[in-house]
Amino acid sequence: RGISTSDVEFQSDVDRVKSHLRYAQSASLNSDSTWGIDFTGGTYSLYKWDTAGGGAKVKIKIPGEDSTDLNMPEGSSITQTVSFSHEEWGAPSTDADADPIALADITLTFTGTSISRSVTIYKNTGYIP
Repeated sequence: RGISTSDVEFQSDVDRVKSHLRYAQSASLNSDSTWGIDFTGGTYSLYKWDTAGGGAKVKIKIPGEDSTDLNMPEGSSITQTVSFSHEEWGAPSTDADADPIALADITLTFTGTSISRSVTIYKNTGYIP
């Protein structure tokens, strides 16, 4: 079985999402704030948790992107929040304000037309291979 152009584009899109997750973790580690990615249906967005006024997600444009809302890899649909706490290890969470941190690895599965790819975010460290 050969690899189609759409399969290569799909993998590239998944890698782009992975880099955005890493960006959220890096931003969290380099600030006093929780940062995360909100996946809603066919789009996702970067946010910073604003603790003022009871806490809220504030969408932030990812550097190099044209919009705060980005398209998921073609055919994929996920409703999930992945956030990173601002403590020293950048631990992941599925809660918007990263409290509590994840007690298990977080797996996001992207399913395209003919292939699927999973992205695992490891508990405690937030490592994304």
